[in-house]
Amino acid sequence: MEIAHRERFYTYSSVNRKSQLRREGAVISIGHWKHVPKSGVTKAGCAEGEVDAVDLAIALVLEEVDTSALSSVGAQLLAPWGLLFGRQRDGGSA
Repeated sequence: MEIAHRERFYTYSSVNRKSQLRREGAVISIGHWKHVPKSGVTKAGCAEGEVDAVDLAIALVLEEVDTSALSSVGAQLLAPWGLLFGRQRDGGSA
């Protein structure tokens, strides 16, 4: 997926439980890792290059939200759910 934010252009990919956000001069990789007792950590990440807070924020948001509907195939697969259940939030009250 390609993302433009201000004057930055990103490429985000997620394959086999590993995701990567790239822009010129920066790469953030996040993957599933072993469970660490007491901390609850199950993912680990690596930042390479000139990564800043904006890069990290975008990478973390994309890692935690359901991005399946953002691809054309994902949108087509999820369309029947939208017709059946409408556009609902993922939880909490509206």
